[in-house]
Amino acid sequence: GLEVEDALVEVLVAEATQGAGPGAALDPGVLPLIAHALYVSWQQSTGRWLTLSQYRLAGGLAGAIAQTAESVYASLTPEQREAARGTLVRLVHVRAGLADTRRPADLREFGSPESGGVLQACIDARLLSADREHVQLAHEALLTAWPRLRSWIEDDREGLRQRTRLAEAAHRWLDAGRDPDLLY
Repeated sequence: GLEVEDALVEVLVAEATQGAGPGAALDPGVLPLIAHALYVSWQQSTGRWLTLSQYRLAGGLAGAIAQTAESVYASLTPEQREAARGTLVRLVHVRAGLADTRRPADLREFGSPESGGVLQACIDARLLSADREHVQLAHEALLTAWPRLRSWIEDDREGLRQRTRLAEAAHRWLDAGRDPDLLY
């Protein structure tokens, strides 16, 4: 039921296709960024119009997810902020030579009340999605768009790679019927 300002459409198309040559396919990674930027813009709207100024206030294509994530982080208690790093990097799959991706995690991995608060705040802000058993980053774009998370990943890249290798080894061990020869 909203009207979209023509200037907003022009800017969205220009930003979404920036760097792509004529006739090039749209990078699918830009779609979650567009969706989130429009969602945040819509939250700021007061009437029936979605405007370029609302979009710019939301941070635009590149900044909306980062602004939302920083806002959520700022709203956490000091204890939750301390837990946020360990909680959120557990939702990242890091492998050598490949782009980082989101990693679905079992909710039982997050037993502390602080981690639970971090997860709930991020779910409420649509940064994470969850069902009854699993949680994951809602937007893979969060991995690159939010500087704080990106720096956390970079600071512990080798530890995250080791965690990934260990998790993969554990899955192989379970799939092989807990073969003792596959244990580290």
